[in-house]
Amino acid sequence: MTGLLEEDVKKAMAVLAELRLIAPGDVGGTAQRVIYTGLAQELAVAMAPNLRRHITDAFNREISDLVNRVRHHMNVEHYAFDVIDEKGLRELIYLPDDVGPKRET
Repeated sequence: MTGLLEEDVKKAMAVLAELRLIAPGDVGGTAQRVIYTGLAQELAVAMAPNLRRHITDAFNREISDLVNRVRHHMNVEHYAFDVIDEKGLRELIYLPDDVGPKRET
């Protein structure tokens, strides 16, 4: 299964290496966690769909942490957001009842 993601992982590691050349250490470490969490999310979707929500929440936390660390170094205010809005996605694509929360009719 990881063979399918091999090219994406190589690209992500190349970007991470470049980022580590110019970014503070805390930003580089956080970027690495984003990459690993993103990889875990891809694997969970394929192999353990029951873990998807948990890993999506972790991915959102890591992305938010990375963005806010960069914003801190740029001296701008922190920003709260979700990269992946689970509720919005459910409403957009109307997931079946057994996958998501029950929809009232």
